[in-house]
Amino acid sequence: MGIRQIAPLPGRRPRLPVIDASKLRVAQLTATPLFEAAKVFAPGSWCELAAFAPQVLLATTADYLRLIDRMSLHTVDAGAVSHAVFVITAIGDKPTTEQFRDLLWRSFRVPVYELYVDGRGALLAYDCEAQDGWHVEPACGLEIEGGELLLRSRGAQVRTGLSAAVDYNPCPCGITHPRVFCAPEKRTEVCEPALAVAS
Repeated sequence: MGIRQIAPLPGRRPRLPVIDASKLRVAQLTATPLFEAAKVFAPGSWCELAAFAPQVLLATTADYLRLIDRMSLHTVDAGAVSHAVFVITAIGDKPTTEQFRDLLWRSFRVPVYELYVDGRGALLAYDCEAQDGWHVEPACGLEIEGGELLLRSRGAQVRTGLSAAVDYNPCPCGITHPRVFCAPEKRTEVCEPALAVAS
């Protein structure tokens, strides 16, 4: 499932976790607006990034790879990024790897956070500010069944295909939501959100 297939949620879009984006220029490199305060730049309009001078970027792994390639060719300038980059990972896709996080750090020199979203772009979980697991959104149900992370979204139980462990203790960053620690290398077969079993 690609991020371009995600349908926008009706009504208000969620805020970005970890940072206060209300006073920052946020660029989202997808076709569909998913987060509040983000200006959408579809791939054909990335040349306009320099004029917008985003301080925060949001994109999928694939779009970041394309952007970094274009930056190396000097056809796109995203050098204004000064606060953070967020990787949008749709449920059913592999979480970011340490190697990819390192590539983003070398390319932008800002903190890297991951946003785990469902098929409609709703935020399910996100990287801890202390980079110590994912915080699960309070509205999402969280279960571990047979070592696999299951999330409840809009009344349906969604299989993630990720092996996971949960820590319910308060996080050093101060957030009390449970933290999830995933192991993508132990993936099982993934059920697409559209095929999720209602609970």
